[in-house]
Amino acid sequence: MEKSGQTTVIPKGKALVVSHDAGGAEILSSLLKLNDMPYLLCLAGPAVNIFQKKICNQKNYSLDKGINQADWILSGTSWTSDLEYRAIGLAKSKGKNVISFLDHWVKYKERFIRNNILHLPDEIWVGDEYASVIAKKYFPSKIIKFVTNFYFEDIISNIEKIEIEKKRDDTVRILYVSDVIQDFSINYYGHPNYFGYNEYEAMDNFLITVTKKKLKKYKIRIRLHPSEVTGKYRQIINSHPELPLKESKASSLFKDCVWADWIVGQQSMALIVGLMAGKKVFSCIPPGGKKSQLPFNNIKEFSLEKK
Repeated sequence: MEKSGQTTVIPKGKALVVSHDAGGAEILSSLLKLNDMPYLLCLAGPAVNIFQKKICNQKNYSLDKGINQADWILSGTSWTSDLEYRAIGLAKSKGKNVISFLDHWVKYKERFIRNNILHLPDEIWVGDEYASVIAKKYFPSKIIKFVTNFYFEDIISNIEKIEIEKKRDDTVRILYVSDVIQDFSINYYGHPNYFGYNEYEAMDNFLITVTKKKLKKYKIRIRLHPSEVTGKYRQIINSHPELPLKESKASSLFKDCVWADWIVGQQSMALIVGLMAGKKVFSCIPPGGKKSQLPFNNIKEFSLEKK
């Protein structure tokens, strides 16, 4: 898998970095970590902890105050929040240049729409060729910039620093990464079952499928999405006492990916991290659910036929 895009030309002046969801927060915090640039932060949701871990203590500005003090705005494109959407509208009303970084490969146009009103930034940054091709289907080519994805650079650097634990036997180590499916369905489509399944059904389907595979030796780690709380899936986990599984205690996704042989999820960014770590990566969608839209051919279907 390619590491990144082209060289990033960062505008002059002080940026207000606006972020809520985990995917955008990972990219934007890595960009700040690996570049010397003046900035202010306006953060909420999972982004707060992600920025805290990467670039330590920083003052968190309100949207109004941050936009007034900044020369330009750099935002994520959240699914579960309208923070970045409001930032685009408010900044453009004040004549400030806005750049938004697309952090995923699905639902591009919807990220800039609330109540049927479209707020497009002045530029849209994408960090890989897949995203560039998809974005050009929905937005004017002149506003799309293929730039360095500093999160990809950060991923590779972090993975290379982690010592690989030697395996003592042929146990298959499986990392399952959960995703927040139900809230996204409600927020964007008005009902919890737009995708034909929710995260609880997805996990239960995964555990049932693992059981039917009848692997000789295996261990399962469950890694929660950054916006989920510990114990969210306790009832499902407890309903499968026959399985060797537990919630991950690893401090980072990178450590979990290095530990694993297989990485399974639906269409989380964590699956892309798994590819970059050189692991076997699978998408596990319950029967009848909408198929994963991740455009990577080396993400295979987790089924009884394909191990």
